[in-house]
Amino acid sequence: MTRTCSKILVASTLLLASLLLLACTWGGSQPMPIAPSVAPAPDGMTVARGREGEVHVKRLDGEGEAVWDTSVRNGSTWCELARDDTGGVIVGWNQADGLYLQRISSDGRLIWEDGGVAVSDVAGVQVFAGILPGDSGDIVTVWTHDQEIRAQKVDEAGSRLWKANSVLVGRASDLERAVAVQDHQGGAVVIWQSSGAPGTLRAQHIDSQGNVLWHEDGILMSEQVTSGLGGAPEVVDDGQGGAVVAWGPPDGLYAQRVGPEGQRLWEERGVQLTAAASAPVDKRVARGPEAFLVVWAEAPQPTADPPRGWTVYAEKLDATGAKLWDKVPVFTSPAPDDNVHTVELVSDGTGGAITTWRVGKTATRGGITRAQRLDGDGELQWGQNGVSVYPEASGYQGFPQLVRHSSGRALVVSLVGPSSDAAEVRGQAIGTEGELLWSPSGKAVFP
Repeated sequence: MTRTCSKILVASTLLLASLLLLACTWGGSQPMPIAPSVAPAPDGMTVARGREGEVHVKRLDGEGEAVWDTSVRNGSTWCELARDDTGGVIVGWNQADGLYLQRISSDGRLIWEDGGVAVSDVAGVQVFAGILPGDSGDIVTVWTHDQEIRAQKVDEAGSRLWKANSVLVGRASDLERAVAVQDHQGGAVVIWQSSGAPGTLRAQHIDSQGNVLWHEDGILMSEQVTSGLGGAPEVVDDGQGGAVVAWGPPDGLYAQRVGPEGQRLWEERGVQLTAAASAPVDKRVARGPEAFLVVWAEAPQPTADPPRGWTVYAEKLDATGAKLWDKVPVFTSPAPDDNVHTVELVSDGTGGAITTWRVGKTATRGGITRAQRLDGDGELQWGQNGVSVYPEASGYQGFPQLVRHSSGRALVVSLVGPSSDAAEVRGQAIGTEGELLWSPSGKAVFP
């Protein structure tokens, strides 16, 4: 697949980042489809999709039935979702004149003015790195603009609490991607990747008042980072004011835990999860009970004998960085040209993991969405190759998104349709034993 993206495709920890990074490997003449964004809800999930100048948002219960359905005027095609602590959601989007947020209550009411509130009113390309609702109702938003990472906090009414426009978190002349997680104290931990030969990975901590706590340029996490999707960081908060990040240097895939004071809590270079020859591509990180989960896809090696397909692997790390599994192979595609895209991951709540991915020969045609559950010991629970999420859907399947329901079932939404440019958003529920709970072709969410 060809790389056609430019440097303006910078950073985001949410769905937009996955889409932009995948655009870097997009081939063919068809336009890249606009994928949904999803957030867990108290008894189901909230799904959003931007279309024709509006962001459409729908709450589904655990059975896939609509609880409410609303739209945000002036929203752009690219949108982000984050759940808040009241059962509602925060919607974020980019307009030509800045970045905007809207708060939606648990019963589907727009809390702020119809056009949302601006967290940044600077024109130009700005990309979310994190929308982070706090326990007090405040929201920390982190984004990139040109070659800077910036942040702002708004209160429950949508009023800005930090500097008039934003706080400068860090800058890089060759910024590629930034991700952010909350520190559970009203601030955020931010990680960013810069390109180069090789690039670097840096981190910064912002407190609840918008003060930068670590070195002005951030702390150096790694000076060996592969450019593009392979090196891009993925992050999860550690529940204790720090974060766990996974990234790809030239010699493989690593994970590191950084504490609230900026200290590296694991091995100096991080814990190596796989070696360079394995060529990790997509990756995700999640926090489970007293452990951290990582899942990633590895491209096949041209020198492999016999030839093999793409492989999805999983690992579990304890609080000290010790490996609890042994690089569990979750799925291997039938052939080297059966690519794996859009790997997603959630904790199953009992020490294991649920993961989804798309496998297909091209990014724009065909494709199958699959899912697998691993128990606390890393044993596969849904058969050797997992389950097909939409076994009776023909044509195109892509961009699966995943949340865990309170009952333990997995809720998945994907683009499904005759082609990538004529796909609708469809959902599926998977029981704890791997059984499909909705229609084999999924339930329609958005046309």
